[in-house]
Amino acid sequence: MSKVIIQECKDYSVDDIIVKINNGMERLGGWDKFVKTGNVVLLKVNLIGPKSSDSAAVTHSEFVRALTRILIGNCETIFQK
Repeated sequence: MSKVIIQECKDYSVDDIIVKINNGMERLGGWDKFVKTGNVVLLKVNLIGPKSSDSAAVTHSEFVRALTRILIGNCETIFQK
């Protein structure tokens, strides 16, 4: 059965989103359970037209920014184990 982590996030502060994403990943078993050394990661966002992040029709830009920072910033840390 698939697991889903739902967490409340009161705003789109990048630092808060990073904490929420990392917390969720820890509850699922950690980043290294899903991404291994040498893997290529594709970040697929929902873009259905010229919509703003606040429209809820596209992936919020600050969520994309936070996830990108996590993936880039943690590459060396995650994979040097």
